[in-house]
Amino acid sequence: MQIAPSFEQKNQRVPSKEISSKLERFIASMEETGRELESIRGGAELLDENFKGSSSDRCQFEEHFVRMVTDRLSQLLTPRFAASQELLEGVSREEMATAVTHFTKHVGRHFREAPFVNRAYVKPRGYAGDYEMMNHIYRNKAEGKTLFSRCLNYYTVNLPFSVAVRNRAILLRDKMVAKIQNLAPGQTLNILSVACGPAKEICDLVAIPGLDLSRVKFFLLDQDEEALAYATTQVNAAATNRGITVNLEGIPTNVINYVRSRTPEKFAFIYSAGLFDYFSDNIAKLTAKRLFQKLAAGGELFIGNFKSIPETRMHIELIAEWFLIYRTQEELTALFNEITPHLSVVSEPREINLFVTMLKDQEPLTH
Repeated sequence: MQIAPSFEQKNQRVPSKEISSKLERFIASMEETGRELESIRGGAELLDENFKGSSSDRCQFEEHFVRMVTDRLSQLLTPRFAASQELLEGVSREEMATAVTHFTKHVGRHFREAPFVNRAYVKPRGYAGDYEMMNHIYRNKAEGKTLFSRCLNYYTVNLPFSVAVRNRAILLRDKMVAKIQNLAPGQTLNILSVACGPAKEICDLVAIPGLDLSRVKFFLLDQDEEALAYATTQVNAAATNRGITVNLEGIPTNVINYVRSRTPEKFAFIYSAGLFDYFSDNIAKLTAKRLFQKLAAGGELFIGNFKSIPETRMHIELIAEWFLIYRTQEELTALFNEITPHLSVVSEPREINLFVTMLKDQEPLTH
Protein backbone atom coordinates (compact mmCIF):
# COMPACT_ATOMS: atom_id res chain seq x y z
CA MET A 1 0.00 0.00 0.00
CA GLN A 2 1.48 3.30 -1.07
CA ILE A 3 0.77 6.10 1.38
CA ALA A 4 -0.25 9.43 -0.09
CA PRO A 5 2.59 11.92 0.45
CA SER A 6 0.34 14.48 2.11
CA PHE A 7 -0.46 11.98 4.85
CA GLU A 8 3.18 11.13 5.53
CA GLN A 9 4.54 14.65 5.41
CA LYS A 10 2.40 15.83 8.32
CA ASN A 11 2.55 12.80 10.57
CA GLN A 12 4.05 14.72 13.50
CA ARG A 13 1.80 17.76 13.41
CA VAL A 14 -1.21 16.50 15.33
CA PRO A 15 -1.13 15.32 18.96
CA SER A 16 -1.42 11.54 19.31
CA LYS A 17 -4.69 11.72 21.27
CA GLU A 18 -6.34 13.84 18.56
CA ILE A 19 -5.14 11.45 15.85
CA SER A 20 -6.72 8.54 17.69
CA SER A 21 -10.01 10.39 17.95
CA LYS A 22 -9.97 11.22 14.25
CA LEU A 23 -9.03 7.68 13.34
CA GLU A 24 -11.92 6.32 15.39
CA ARG A 25 -14.31 8.66 13.59
CA PHE A 26 -12.94 7.56 10.22
CA ILE A 27 -13.35 3.88 11.09
CA ALA A 28 -16.91 4.44 12.34
CA SER A 29 -17.77 6.31 9.14
CA MET A 30 -16.39 3.53 6.95
CA GLU A 31 -18.21 0.84 8.97
CA GLU A 32 -21.49 2.70 8.43
CA THR A 33 -20.69 3.09 4.74
CA GLY A 34 -19.98 -0.64 4.52
CA ARG A 35 -23.40 -1.47 6.00
CA GLU A 36 -25.08 0.79 3.48
CA LEU A 37 -23.16 -0.78 0.60
CA GLU A 38 -24.21 -4.23 1.82
CA SER A 39 -27.81 -3.05 1.79
CA ILE A 40 -27.47 -1.77 -1.78
CA ARG A 41 -25.75 -5.00 -2.80
CA GLY A 42 -28.58 -7.08 -1.32
CA GLY A 43 -31.22 -5.09 -3.17
CA ALA A 44 -29.32 -5.32 -6.44
CA GLU A 45 -28.84 -9.09 -6.11
CA LEU A 46 -32.54 -9.63 -5.44
CA LEU A 47 -33.48 -7.58 -8.48
CA ASP A 48 -30.86 -9.35 -10.56
CA GLU A 49 -32.26 -12.76 -9.64
CA ASN A 50 -35.98 -12.02 -9.75
CA PHE A 51 -36.45 -9.57 -12.62
CA LYS A 52 -39.09 -10.72 -15.07
CA GLY A 53 -39.50 -9.00 -18.38
CA SER A 54 -38.18 -8.55 -21.91
CA SER A 55 -34.66 -7.50 -22.82
CA SER A 56 -35.80 -3.97 -23.57
CA ASP A 57 -37.63 -3.80 -20.24
CA ARG A 58 -34.49 -5.06 -18.54
CA CYS A 59 -32.34 -2.36 -20.16
CA GLN A 60 -34.79 0.35 -19.19
CA PHE A 61 -35.10 -0.95 -15.63
CA GLU A 62 -31.35 -1.30 -15.20
CA GLU A 63 -30.62 2.18 -16.50
CA HIS A 64 -33.09 3.64 -14.01
CA PHE A 65 -31.73 1.53 -11.12
CA VAL A 66 -28.10 2.36 -11.85
CA ARG A 67 -28.82 6.09 -11.91
CA MET A 68 -30.84 5.83 -8.72
CA VAL A 69 -27.99 4.03 -6.93
CA THR A 70 -25.45 6.53 -8.31
CA ASP A 71 -27.49 9.42 -6.87
CA ARG A 72 -27.76 7.64 -3.53
CA LEU A 73 -24.04 6.92 -3.40
CA SER A 74 -23.25 10.53 -4.23
CA GLN A 75 -25.39 11.73 -1.35
CA LEU A 76 -23.84 9.20 1.04
CA LEU A 77 -20.21 9.20 0.06
CA THR A 78 -19.37 12.70 -1.13
CA PRO A 79 -19.50 14.30 2.35
CA ARG A 80 -17.85 11.28 3.98
CA PHE A 81 -14.91 11.21 1.60
CA ALA A 82 -14.56 14.98 1.85
CA ALA A 83 -14.31 14.62 5.64
CA SER A 84 -11.90 11.69 5.37
CA GLN A 85 -9.02 13.82 4.11
CA GLU A 86 -9.11 15.90 7.27
CA LEU A 87 -9.56 12.84 9.49
CA LEU A 88 -6.50 11.14 8.01
CA GLU A 89 -4.35 14.26 7.83
CA GLY A 90 -1.25 13.84 9.96
CA VAL A 91 -1.73 10.22 10.97
CA SER A 92 1.27 7.97 11.53
CA ARG A 93 2.18 5.08 9.25
CA GLU A 94 0.76 2.59 11.75
CA GLU A 95 -2.53 4.44 12.04
CA MET A 96 -2.76 4.87 8.28
CA ALA A 97 -2.29 1.11 7.90
CA THR A 98 -5.13 0.57 10.37
CA ALA A 99 -7.33 3.04 8.46
CA VAL A 100 -6.61 1.32 5.15
CA THR A 101 -7.33 -2.12 6.61
CA HIS A 102 -10.73 -0.99 7.88
CA PHE A 103 -11.49 0.86 4.67
CA THR A 104 -10.71 -2.19 2.53
CA LYS A 105 -12.76 -4.47 4.76
CA HIS A 106 -15.86 -2.31 4.78
CA VAL A 107 -15.75 -0.28 1.55
CA GLY A 108 -12.84 -0.99 -0.79
CA ARG A 109 -13.63 -4.66 -1.39
CA HIS A 110 -17.03 -3.69 -2.79
CA PHE A 111 -15.68 -1.08 -5.18
CA ARG A 112 -12.97 -3.36 -6.51
CA GLU A 113 -15.70 -5.40 -8.19
CA ALA A 114 -16.17 -2.43 -10.55
CA PRO A 115 -13.96 -2.93 -13.66
CA PHE A 116 -12.65 0.65 -13.63
CA VAL A 117 -11.61 0.53 -9.98
CA ASN A 118 -10.22 -2.99 -10.27
CA ARG A 119 -7.95 -2.00 -13.15
CA ALA A 120 -6.72 1.04 -11.20
CA TYR A 121 -6.02 -1.19 -8.19
CA VAL A 122 -4.38 -4.09 -10.08
CA LYS A 123 -2.46 -1.84 -12.52
CA PRO A 124 -1.90 -4.41 -15.28
CA ARG A 125 0.21 -1.94 -17.29
CA GLY A 126 2.29 -1.17 -14.19
CA TYR A 127 0.73 2.19 -13.41
CA ALA A 128 -2.62 3.78 -12.62
CA GLY A 129 -4.24 5.94 -15.27
CA ASP A 130 -3.38 3.69 -18.21
CA TYR A 131 -5.11 4.02 -21.59
CA GLU A 132 -7.85 1.47 -20.80
CA MET A 133 -8.68 3.24 -17.54
CA MET A 134 -9.14 6.39 -19.60
CA ASN A 135 -11.35 4.41 -21.97
CA HIS A 136 -13.55 3.37 -19.04
CA ILE A 137 -14.04 7.05 -18.25
CA TYR A 138 -14.68 7.97 -21.88
CA ARG A 139 -17.19 5.14 -22.38
CA ASN A 140 -19.06 6.30 -19.27
CA LYS A 141 -21.03 3.06 -18.94
CA ALA A 142 -22.39 0.80 -16.24
CA GLU A 143 -19.92 -2.06 -16.83
CA GLY A 144 -19.44 -5.13 -14.67
CA LYS A 145 -20.46 -8.75 -14.15
CA THR A 146 -23.32 -8.02 -11.75
CA LEU A 147 -25.91 -5.29 -11.37
CA PHE A 148 -24.18 -4.18 -8.17
CA SER A 149 -20.75 -3.91 -9.81
CA ARG A 150 -22.28 -2.04 -12.74
CA CYS A 151 -23.76 0.48 -10.32
CA LEU A 152 -20.39 1.03 -8.64
CA ASN A 153 -18.61 1.34 -11.98
CA TYR A 154 -21.05 3.95 -13.25
CA TYR A 155 -20.72 5.86 -9.98
CA THR A 156 -16.91 6.01 -10.20
CA VAL A 157 -16.76 7.01 -13.87
CA ASN A 158 -19.09 9.89 -13.00
CA LEU A 159 -17.10 11.26 -10.08
CA PRO A 160 -16.02 14.90 -10.60
CA PHE A 161 -12.51 13.60 -11.36
CA SER A 162 -13.86 11.43 -14.19
CA VAL A 163 -16.08 14.16 -15.57
CA ALA A 164 -13.04 16.45 -15.64
CA VAL A 165 -11.16 13.87 -17.75
CA ARG A 166 -13.98 13.87 -20.30
CA ASN A 167 -14.11 17.65 -20.21
CA ARG A 168 -10.39 17.99 -20.88
CA ALA A 169 -10.65 15.85 -24.03
CA ILE A 170 -13.19 18.37 -25.35
CA LEU A 171 -10.97 21.29 -24.30
CA LEU A 172 -7.97 19.81 -26.10
CA ARG A 173 -9.96 18.95 -29.21
CA ASP A 174 -11.36 22.47 -29.44
CA LYS A 175 -7.93 24.08 -29.00
CA MET A 176 -6.54 22.00 -31.86
CA VAL A 177 -9.53 22.75 -34.07
CA ALA A 178 -8.99 26.48 -33.55
CA LYS A 179 -5.31 26.19 -34.45
CA ILE A 180 -6.11 24.21 -37.59
CA GLN A 181 -8.80 26.62 -38.71
CA ASN A 182 -6.48 29.61 -38.17
CA LEU A 183 -3.63 28.26 -40.29
CA ALA A 184 -2.29 30.88 -42.68
CA PRO A 185 -1.95 29.98 -46.37
CA GLY A 186 0.96 27.60 -46.85
CA GLN A 187 1.46 27.13 -43.11
CA THR A 188 1.76 23.63 -41.62
CA LEU A 189 1.05 22.46 -38.09
CA ASN A 190 2.98 19.90 -36.03
CA ILE A 191 1.17 18.72 -32.88
CA LEU A 192 2.83 16.60 -30.18
CA SER A 193 0.77 14.69 -27.59
CA VAL A 194 2.97 13.69 -24.64
CA ALA A 195 1.83 10.50 -22.84
CA CYS A 196 -0.94 10.24 -25.40
CA GLY A 197 -2.91 7.37 -23.82
CA PRO A 198 -5.90 6.51 -26.05
CA ALA A 199 -5.69 9.91 -27.83
CA LYS A 200 -9.44 10.42 -27.54
CA GLU A 201 -9.20 14.14 -28.28
CA ILE A 202 -7.36 13.47 -31.56
CA CYS A 203 -9.83 10.76 -32.56
CA ASP A 204 -12.69 13.18 -31.97
CA LEU A 205 -10.89 15.92 -33.90
CA VAL A 206 -10.18 13.66 -36.89
CA ALA A 207 -13.85 12.64 -36.99
CA ILE A 208 -15.10 16.24 -37.47
CA PRO A 209 -16.71 16.46 -40.93
CA GLY A 210 -15.05 18.88 -43.30
CA LEU A 211 -12.05 19.72 -41.10
CA ASP A 212 -9.00 20.03 -43.35
CA LEU A 213 -6.12 18.02 -41.87
CA SER A 214 -3.93 18.00 -44.97
CA ARG A 215 -1.40 20.40 -43.42
CA VAL A 216 -1.36 18.82 -39.96
CA LYS A 217 0.99 16.16 -38.60
CA PHE A 218 0.26 14.46 -35.28
CA PHE A 219 3.03 13.00 -33.14
CA LEU A 220 1.94 10.57 -30.42
CA LEU A 221 4.45 9.94 -27.64
CA ASP A 222 3.97 7.22 -25.02
CA GLN A 223 6.30 4.86 -23.19
CA ASP A 224 3.51 2.23 -23.07
CA GLU A 225 3.75 0.62 -26.49
CA GLU A 226 0.35 -1.03 -26.05
CA ALA A 227 -1.22 2.38 -25.46
CA LEU A 228 0.61 3.82 -28.44
CA ALA A 229 -0.51 0.99 -30.73
CA TYR A 230 -4.10 1.39 -29.55
CA ALA A 231 -4.07 5.18 -30.06
CA THR A 232 -2.56 4.88 -33.54
CA THR A 233 -5.17 2.32 -34.56
CA GLN A 234 -8.03 4.45 -33.24
CA VAL A 235 -6.88 7.65 -34.93
CA ASN A 236 -6.42 5.87 -38.24
CA ALA A 237 -9.84 4.23 -37.88
CA ALA A 238 -11.44 7.63 -37.31
CA ALA A 239 -9.73 8.89 -40.45
CA THR A 240 -10.84 5.85 -42.47
CA ASN A 241 -14.43 6.39 -41.35
CA ARG A 242 -14.21 9.91 -42.81
CA GLY A 243 -12.56 8.70 -45.98
CA ILE A 244 -9.33 10.61 -45.33
CA THR A 245 -5.78 9.84 -44.26
CA VAL A 246 -3.87 11.55 -41.48
CA ASN A 247 -0.18 12.24 -41.13
CA LEU A 248 0.62 10.43 -37.91
CA GLU A 249 3.85 9.35 -36.23
CA GLY A 250 4.19 7.26 -33.07
CA ILE A 251 7.11 7.84 -30.69
CA PRO A 252 7.59 4.82 -28.38
CA THR A 253 9.60 6.33 -25.55
CA ASN A 254 9.18 8.21 -22.29
CA VAL A 255 9.21 11.98 -22.18
CA ILE A 256 12.47 12.16 -20.21
CA ASN A 257 14.36 10.33 -22.94
CA TYR A 258 12.57 12.32 -25.61
CA VAL A 259 13.45 15.76 -24.27
CA ARG A 260 17.09 14.70 -24.01
CA SER A 261 17.16 13.72 -27.67
CA ARG A 262 17.83 15.98 -30.61
CA THR A 263 14.90 15.93 -32.98
CA PRO A 264 14.46 17.88 -36.22
CA GLU A 265 10.79 18.68 -35.63
CA LYS A 266 9.54 21.92 -34.16
CA PHE A 267 5.99 21.97 -32.88
CA ALA A 268 3.24 24.56 -32.98
CA PHE A 269 1.39 22.82 -30.16
CA ILE A 270 2.70 20.45 -27.49
CA TYR A 271 0.34 19.19 -24.82
CA SER A 272 0.34 16.73 -21.96
CA ALA A 273 -2.97 16.06 -20.22
CA GLY A 274 -2.21 13.37 -17.66
CA LEU A 275 1.50 13.12 -16.93
CA PHE A 276 2.80 16.07 -14.94
CA ASP A 277 0.71 15.27 -11.86
CA TYR A 278 3.01 12.26 -11.39
CA PHE A 279 6.16 14.41 -11.52
CA SER A 280 7.98 16.07 -8.64
CA ASP A 281 8.46 19.82 -8.96
CA ASN A 282 12.05 19.50 -10.18
CA ILE A 283 11.25 16.93 -12.86
CA ALA A 284 8.12 18.79 -13.94
CA LYS A 285 10.02 22.07 -14.31
CA LEU A 286 12.93 20.54 -16.22
CA THR A 287 10.68 18.53 -18.54
CA ALA A 288 8.50 21.53 -19.32
CA LYS A 289 11.57 23.65 -20.04
CA ARG A 290 12.93 21.06 -22.48
CA LEU A 291 9.54 20.65 -24.17
CA PHE A 292 9.28 24.43 -24.50
CA GLN A 293 12.56 24.39 -26.40
CA LYS A 294 10.96 22.09 -28.98
CA LEU A 295 8.29 24.66 -29.84
CA ALA A 296 8.40 26.59 -33.08
CA ALA A 297 8.25 30.37 -32.83
CA GLY A 298 4.71 31.31 -31.79
CA GLY A 299 4.07 27.79 -30.48
CA GLU A 300 2.21 26.79 -27.35
CA LEU A 301 2.99 24.32 -24.55
CA PHE A 302 -0.13 23.14 -22.69
CA ILE A 303 0.35 21.12 -19.48
CA GLY A 304 -2.44 19.61 -17.38
CA ASN A 305 -2.43 19.01 -13.62
CA PHE A 306 -5.26 18.17 -11.22
CA LYS A 307 -5.92 20.31 -8.21
CA SER A 308 -6.99 18.65 -4.96
CA ILE A 309 -10.73 18.27 -4.40
CA PRO A 310 -11.10 16.40 -1.07
CA GLU A 311 -13.98 14.06 -1.95
CA THR A 312 -12.53 13.22 -5.35
CA ARG A 313 -8.99 12.81 -4.06
CA MET A 314 -10.00 10.45 -1.28
CA HIS A 315 -12.08 8.38 -3.68
CA ILE A 316 -9.19 7.68 -6.01
CA GLU A 317 -6.55 7.33 -3.29
CA LEU A 318 -8.48 5.05 -0.95
CA ILE A 319 -10.59 3.09 -3.42
CA ALA A 320 -8.13 2.73 -6.29
CA GLU A 321 -4.72 3.40 -4.69
CA TRP A 322 -4.19 6.01 -7.39
CA PHE A 323 -1.93 8.81 -6.22
CA LEU A 324 -1.27 12.12 -7.94
CA ILE A 325 0.67 15.26 -7.10
CA TYR A 326 -1.99 17.94 -6.91
CA ARG A 327 -1.22 21.60 -7.60
CA THR A 328 -3.15 24.82 -7.33
CA GLN A 329 -3.18 27.59 -9.93
CA GLU A 330 -0.71 29.55 -7.82
CA GLU A 331 1.62 26.56 -7.45
CA LEU A 332 1.57 25.88 -11.19
CA THR A 333 2.30 29.51 -12.00
CA ALA A 334 5.22 29.56 -9.57
CA LEU A 335 6.53 26.26 -10.92
CA PHE A 336 6.68 27.30 -14.58
CA ASN A 337 6.97 31.10 -14.62
CA GLU A 338 10.73 30.99 -15.18
CA ILE A 339 10.18 29.37 -18.58
CA THR A 340 8.30 32.25 -20.16
CA PRO A 341 6.49 35.42 -19.09
CA HIS A 342 3.70 34.47 -21.50
CA LEU A 343 2.02 32.09 -19.07
CA SER A 344 -1.55 31.65 -17.87
CA VAL A 345 -3.69 28.95 -16.26
CA VAL A 346 -7.04 27.75 -17.57
CA SER A 347 -9.23 24.76 -16.72
CA GLU A 348 -11.97 22.53 -17.99
CA PRO A 349 -15.53 23.53 -16.90
CA ARG A 350 -15.41 21.70 -13.55
CA GLU A 351 -12.25 23.65 -12.62
CA ILE A 352 -10.63 20.46 -11.36
CA ASN A 353 -8.16 19.73 -14.17
CA LEU A 354 -6.01 22.84 -14.55
CA PHE A 355 -3.86 23.61 -17.59
CA VAL A 356 -0.83 25.85 -17.80
CA THR A 357 -0.45 27.45 -21.21
CA MET A 358 3.00 28.76 -22.17
CA LEU A 359 3.51 30.73 -25.37
CA LYS A 360 6.79 31.10 -27.24
CA ASP A 361 7.61 34.48 -28.75
CA GLN A 362 7.48 34.89 -32.49
CA GLU A 363 10.93 35.20 -34.00
CA PRO A 364 11.75 38.78 -34.95
CA LEU A 365 11.43 39.68 -38.62
CA THR A 366 14.70 40.02 -40.55
CA HIS A 367 15.18 42.46 -43.39
